[in-house]
Amino acid sequence: MRLTENFTQREFKTKEDVSYIVKELQVLRDFLGERIKIVDYRHRQYVDIKSYEVENEDLILIINSLIDTKDLKKGNTLLNKNSVRYEIN
Repeated sequence: MRLTENFTQREFKTKEDVSYIVKELQVLRDFLGERIKIVDYRHRQYVDIKSYEVENEDLILIINSLIDTKDLKKGNTLLNKNSVRYEIN
């Protein structure tokens, strides 16, 4: 089932409602203009993501900047080895 222009329910590997996070990821996707891969999703806790075009070190800076400008909901970010974690507060 398509949730937004660029995300489907299947990408989250869950049947629960992920609308609270998918809206934020769509904002990020629109800003980047590039595909975002859902690496891991934990029930209403966090989502680990990566971009094929943007390095993780830059991706976390972009997310934090979008949080600062209130384009993304306030949350915590963490740079992992192969992804960036975004947790909405």
